[in-house]
Amino acid sequence: MLEKSKAKKDLFKGKDDSITNQKSTFQEIATSIAKIMKIDSDEVLASLESREKVNNTALVQGLALPHIILKENFSPWLYVFTSDKCIADWDCLDDSKVKILICLVIPQKVNQQDDNFKKIRHVISKLAEDDIVSQISKAKTAKQVINILENRR
Repeated sequence: MLEKSKAKKDLFKGKDDSITNQKSTFQEIATSIAKIMKIDSDEVLASLESREKVNNTALVQGLALPHIILKENFSPWLYVFTSDKCIADWDCLDDSKVKILICLVIPQKVNQQDDNFKKIRHVISKLAEDDIVSQISKAKTAKQVINILENRR
């Protein structure tokens, strides 16, 4: 599945859970991504936490866009995480609580010509569209979110 360079071919991976606080959410995401990438979960967790300290990555309607920037060399991808409960200690710009996370998983040195990077830029630009955000906010599973995003590429 992963090549020697730890390149990730698939654009999306996802998981559903039932977590109600940001710390546990980040720990679960770090564990999942570390397992997929075969790296230490502490590196993933540190990246999530340090980026969140710079600025809150929560957007609107229960959606957040955390960043995971790793030293490994790989093709960027998106990790979709949904919680069936609101994350009580994580507020969006519209005062809603985060329930859906679309995590950018990217290397420190991004190849601008990478196909996944180009696709991610397009997907992220779609998050500026109210109808897309509305559809995503109604999704109950990571698979539903991924389907919405894939159908908009």
